[in-house]
Amino acid sequence: MPGAESGKVGAEATLASATMKLSDATLFCFDLETTGVEIGQDRVVELGAAYSVAGEPGPTFRTLVDPEVPIPPEATEIHGIGDKDVEGAPTWRAVAQRLIHHLAGHYLESVDPWHEGRPVLVGYNAVHFDAPFINAEQERIGQGPLIDPAMVIDPIIWIRWFQRAGYPGPNGKRSRRLGDVCWHFGIDLSRAHSADADAAATLRLLLTLIDRGVLPDSVDELLERQRGFERCLAFEHAEWAHYLYLDRDAWTSFPPEAQIDRLRLGFGKHSGSRLVDQPSYVAFCLQKFGADIPAPARALFEEVVR
Repeated sequence: MPGAESGKVGAEATLASATMKLSDATLFCFDLETTGVEIGQDRVVELGAAYSVAGEPGPTFRTLVDPEVPIPPEATEIHGIGDKDVEGAPTWRAVAQRLIHHLAGHYLESVDPWHEGRPVLVGYNAVHFDAPFINAEQERIGQGPLIDPAMVIDPIIWIRWFQRAGYPGPNGKRSRRLGDVCWHFGIDLSRAHSADADAAATLRLLLTLIDRGVLPDSVDELLERQRGFERCLAFEHAEWAHYLYLDRDAWTSFPPEAQIDRLRLGFGKHSGSRLVDQPSYVAFCLQKFGADIPAPARALFEEVVR
């Protein structure tokens, strides 16, 4: 994010360790709890973070944040933080200075004089939520952005790519929610929606996915592939919304050749099935959803039921 001095922190943080293996690097995972999900409108009520150093758990941090607005009851119901909890807590302006201290690697220098560089940034759904939310809070107080979302390693993007519906949670249903994915991999998250616990669990999940070969153990390779996935996912959403997606081994070029026998249903009881194998269900969807289906997807549905 050129033009804002503080906005360089995120990019430099990752690039400093770009040639390292992730399992050998110092990772810094951040997580937010907020008054709602509207970026630029809602506010942060809790910031949590956790370190991983060469694959081993490091220190965790947590601070409540005074959002300077009432916290809606529906938000409190999710994370348990209410108006009384944040009385006397620092505002975002003060918390941002603490965050900058970590992003710049100064905390690492204070505990290890031999440490050089900045940590690699990690966050669960941080590319689309936490990082933009932090930058919006910065804009609100008249400061430059802190984190470049494109330089944050985000496990949910890989899950969206390889396991579109997520992993089976404790109720047997597939989900991409952090708690359910952690449960699937046997990672404890007993304090879900506490920002520091979520951050620590995200790091354990990331290292588990690397260990199982889902993610490459290289910062630069991982970020390059992650950006490619993002580009392809955006194309699919623009063309077909949630109705269709392309076989993951069919992306040999961009934009892809959307051969009809390589397309899969992205919703409903037949999610994951080949489009051409479900003509009766496709006919039902055309009748039920009709004009709600984007035109490119509707044309493909109609071709199958002819």
